[in-house]
Amino acid sequence: MCFPHAGGSAVAYRSWTPSPAVEVHAVQYPGRADRMRDPFLTDARQMAKSIAAAPAQRT
Repeated sequence: MCFPHAGGSAVAYRSWTPSPAVEVHAVQYPGRADRMRDPFLTDARQMAKSIAAAPAQRT
């Protein structure tokens, strides 16, 4: 997983060249880009749990 810098968004990884050897999953934080309407998370543990659960939700 790739985490954008503070204040950044997943679009920071758009220019990365795809590789069959590496699978990139850019994290889009709540309140950024296409998640602008999502409420900000103020609990780092809750954010970590949400990020960790995301790949399982995609399968």
